[in-house]
Amino acid sequence: MTVTLNPPYPVTPIDPSEHGTNNGEDHRCVCGEQGEPFLVADRSGRLVDVRGGTTQLPGLSPWPTKPEVLVIHENCGRVYDDIDLARTDGISPILARIDITTPAWDTAVAMYYAAAEAGARVLHGEED
Repeated sequence: MTVTLNPPYPVTPIDPSEHGTNNGEDHRCVCGEQGEPFLVADRSGRLVDVRGGTTQLPGLSPWPTKPEVLVIHENCGRVYDDIDLARTDGISPILARIDITTPAWDTAVAMYYAAAEAGARVLHGEED
């Protein structure tokens, strides 16, 4: 499936011949890292509020329904379709590459982790 993606964060060019590799369980990003850290995004490429629910932190999207999930490798900014990470043919196309050096990305990641931390506190009965 071809996805047209225009992320809400600045991007850098991608090499269309690049792709991640996987075996249905493990994913190796083009940057060489295997597995985490992947951040969850909606189909526009905007990071989501991992707490779920009806209210989101500013700048984050609501939690999407599968197969509406994209993942962004935090360390290099490459964007993959979550469905492609589960493929067993070894290929995960890169849909875009976020410029991870920008303030817009830094802010979005900070909000993402703030939502994750708040969600963890709720799960452990430590609500504010």
